Amino acid sequence: MKLKLSILILLFSSFCYEQSLQQIDQLIEKEMKSDQVAAIVVAVIDFGEIVHLRANGFRDLEKKTKASINTPFHIASVSKTVL
Repeated sequence: MKLKLSILILLFSSFCYEQSLQQIDQLIEKEMKSDQVAAIVVAVIDFGEIVHLRANGFRDLEKKTKASINTPFHIASVSKTVL
């Protein structure tokens, strides 16, 4: 089974981090299920400071090995949009 991996980088500023971060986590879980994404790492950065960093899903679906923030991802040409 091929592993479908995605990376989502969210940049936002908010006065209400806790509620916003919970909403982001819920959105990520929903999108992972609907798009059949095996693993994703989310980073929320506010004014250059990481305010939220979380890995979701599995790096190996067959072995049920969980993804971590250090899991390498194949991102191909996606990196061209991140400067």
